[in-house]
Amino acid sequence: MSEIERLRAYHPFDEDVLETVSKLAEVQRRCSWNSIARSLPDKTIYAPDNSSPIEVLDIVQSDYESTQVYHLPFGYGLDASMKMRLATLAAAQPSTRLIAISDPCGIGRGKGRLPKKDCQALAKGNMRPVVEPLFRYLNSQKLSNVVQLGYSSGADKAAMATFYAEHYDQSVPKGIFMEPVSVTPRSLIDLALAFKAGAKGRSDYIKATNCPAYFEARKLAKEQKKAYGLPVHVLKLLRMSNLAIANSLTYPVFWPYLSGALDQNSNLKTDLVWGSQSSVSRDKSIKHQLRKTNRLYPNLNRVRTMVIDGAKHAMSEDIYLLSAMVLQSIKD
Repeated sequence: MSEIERLRAYHPFDEDVLETVSKLAEVQRRCSWNSIARSLPDKTIYAPDNSSPIEVLDIVQSDYESTQVYHLPFGYGLDASMKMRLATLAAAQPSTRLIAISDPCGIGRGKGRLPKKDCQALAKGNMRPVVEPLFRYLNSQKLSNVVQLGYSSGADKAAMATFYAEHYDQSVPKGIFMEPVSVTPRSLIDLALAFKAGAKGRSDYIKATNCPAYFEARKLAKEQKKAYGLPVHVLKLLRMSNLAIANSLTYPVFWPYLSGALDQNSNLKTDLVWGSQSSVSRDKSIKHQLRKTNRLYPNLNRVRTMVIDGAKHAMSEDIYLLSAMVLQSIKD
């Protein structure tokens, strides 16, 4: 089966999207992780005044025409595996500047922790403290027109960033929200069980990429996490910032942020992507809420939807499927 056929089996992506991602996969499968890593800039620490320092990977491509911020999922840092994912997204969009921020920082890093008062706000569903350092970074770079996108809890943060953008003199032309978490109310235990179920099929999505460089990057990231002696999800919850973020995701806050962003910005275009078999972004919950949203905003093009039939929450582990979803969504 060719790469185009493999991706088409997920979803009827446009031919130009399939062609771009297929050619990229062919190139990357001939590369080593080290060669791809050398093409990436170093991570940097940005420390804004009166706010938490953050870890940033800013992939500035020559003569870029647009800028995207990719919000990482809960507790993810900029390790080799994530950097491979970002390198693939950037290579699929050579005229785009891609910025990623750790959430709020990965295991083993000292940056990104939030003060107690911000953790208290997060615990009540207010994630503004998480996105504020991002806007300070964008302003420091004199960037004011930025696409916001994210996967899993990164999608929730992207929606919140889209809502708060105008408070920081930012304009968001497009929001791409893939597999958001806070789509229905649930307890922390229910949320943990949803993520556990969502991990099923992860190895299949990874293997499907058939990319040695990706396998190598994942191995390096796994070895680093093992060095800390406890399961990664346990380590994440030992950090107050991450525990507060997890608690905020138990509230269905995605919808008011999405609705508020649409209400504030008449030019905003949004794409919502989820897997029909996802245990995290529940298909029924999303469809139910979208019916409410569309009654408020009758122009359905403003909330375009893409359902990946039969896909689970772990589908982003297929880096070429992730790239195809982003490329398809970014098209007007």
